[in-house]
Amino acid sequence: MMINKWAQLFLLFLFCCHSSIAQQRQAYETWATLNLDYQFSKKWLYNISNQYRAYPNPIGFKSTWIELGTEYKLNKKFNLEVSARFVSNRKSDRTRYSFGATYKDQFWKAKLAFKVNYFIESKMSDYDNEFIHKSDHILRLRLISLFKITKKKLTAGPLFEYRTDLRNLDLTPLLWRHGIAVKYDLNKRNSFSFLTFQEFEFPIPYKLTFVSNLSYTYLIK
Repeated sequence: MMINKWAQLFLLFLFCCHSSIAQQRQAYETWATLNLDYQFSKKWLYNISNQYRAYPNPIGFKSTWIELGTEYKLNKKFNLEVSARFVSNRKSDRTRYSFGATYKDQFWKAKLAFKVNYFIESKMSDYDNEFIHKSDHILRLRLISLFKITKKKLTAGPLFEYRTDLRNLDLTPLLWRHGIAVKYDLNKRNSFSFLTFQEFEFPIPYKLTFVSNLSYTYLIK
């Protein structure tokens, strides 16, 4: 098995840095995600996803969601995306509509994926038996850079994510994430990914959460 030693050392450095910060965490969450993708044509892809979020331990329930989406491939580097996510937890239900674009490219030894999304979130919360409706308009920027760890199947690298409320003209952050993404392509149809990251919720004093997300994707062609 051919190992890219530079990428391996880089990943180890990131993991050590990330772990040292994780020891200062205020909360820990575990996520599990299942994805089913249908490659309808060379241009169109449809998907359905389900995620379960556990807190404060791996068997504790925080929330779950189902998402339906589609992607259109403009060219080798640009994709357009539309999705609807239905979220449920103990005290509220939320619907999120997402409109986005992804730019993919090869830079040096890394595969870059830069994603821009506009979210419209509609929330219905129950506080003291009184239902409150709220809508948010969110901008999300996400960058993932994956380096080859093995010749074909295993890639890993840093991830960064920034969110802001578009109603704030100064674009102050609502949420910031940084961590490590690992992807393993078992074959053309089956793949696994693991994300571990720090999540900072603003305003200051921010809420710090350490998150681990394991996901499986099956592709139908």
